[in-house]
Amino acid sequence: LRPSADSQFYRTERLHVEWPILLPLDQRVARLLGRDGKPLPVPVNVTERDVSGQKVLAADLNLSPLALGDYVVELVAASGTNEARRYLPIRVR
Repeated sequence: LRPSADSQFYRTERLHVEWPILLPLDQRVARLLGRDGKPLPVPVNVTERDVSGQKVLAADLNLSPLALGDYVVELVAASGTNEARRYLPIRVR
């Protein structure tokens, strides 16, 4: 894994994103949305990891099945009645 400050990726790459976990989670779901905001049938794998003593939620996405264009990775994490949604726009070139 290599950090990137750019949100543009090639189809030959794999996207790996991490978010800090602040509370124990009951639900964790990630999905890929198209430019129109509709979900696409491309799996986004979600795992919990421990990085230097801090728990993080990691999402991994293989970009090879995608066409060139703009996409959004949506992450939903919930703990009890608290729910957080995060959106990460990406461009596949």
